[in-house]
Amino acid sequence: SFVHPLDLLNKTTAQNPLGGIPVGMTPAIVDYFKSHGVRVMLSIGGITYTKAWNDALAKNATQLGKNAALVAKTLGVGIEIDYEENRSPNLAGLEQFIRAYRGDSLPYDPSGVTHAARLTIDLAAGDRWLIDITRKATAASAPPCCMAACRRSSR
Repeated sequence: SFVHPLDLLNKTTAQNPLGGIPVGMTPAIVDYFKSHGVRVMLSIGGITYTKAWNDALAKNATQLGKNAALVAKTLGVGIEIDYEENRSPNLAGLEQFIRAYRGDSLPYDPSGVTHAARLTIDLAAGDRWLIDITRKATAASAPPCCMAACRRSSR
């Protein structure tokens, strides 16, 4: 399920934690797949939502990350960052998003038991796309919270 970044930012609240999520992604749907051994993740963005990612990160990257964490905990799913800005990605905003997502309540879980702790980033295949994001994600100087989040997603 692809989540629109601005909907996640503007419509998700503590009172309505699923307000920014596509209507077909319900707890019942998630539970059905999980009961059959399927790992469920929501993808925020995609190529269609690149401008929306840019706008949401510029508006309030920290709140976007907090809202993503709220949705992940509410549904018991992982989150994939599908930010496909190839020209000039907002790396500072992306780092704020990751730090806010991890916060105090969703630290990296190497065991994989905590579904909501699964935070991945799509770095694309090869070396011709998303270069700046890939460099940031794989840099030795990246903060531990980013390195844990910036594992190459399998597609």
